[in-house]
Amino acid sequence: MMAYHWLNLVIGLLTRQRSLLQALERFHILINDSDKQHQETYRNSCTSLQECLESYLRDQRGILVWPLRADLSIFTLLESQDSMAVLFFLHYGVALHLLTHRWFTKGSGKRLVRALVQSFNTDKEQWVDTIQWAKKSVGIED
Repeated sequence: MMAYHWLNLVIGLLTRQRSLLQALERFHILINDSDKQHQETYRNSCTSLQECLESYLRDQRGILVWPLRADLSIFTLLESQDSMAVLFFLHYGVALHLLTHRWFTKGSGKRLVRALVQSFNTDKEQWVDTIQWAKKSVGIED
């Protein structure tokens, strides 16, 4: 019975990891259509998070320490409520949610996504889709 529970947990994590990696690929497309001034920051942040996720099963610490590896500019952009930075951090919230089965991260991804969604107003359809995906990924109901 314990092996079955563990196997279901791993399969669920792999499915969510794959979904997040696909979402980050879609985010790269949004980056290409975004403000040229900050594209490098967005792209570097997205790529470094993808690298953490690709090694997720071998080393889950990558998600936790990603903020230490990230370009500091992404935090400045988030602080100024830059839309693309907020969208990126929605992805990071979903990544944190992958670790929600750990006592030290329990619910942190969901709390991050909820806080970002509450402070983010947009009517751009491609952004609405990203917001809905992030909410669904961490279990936030409309």
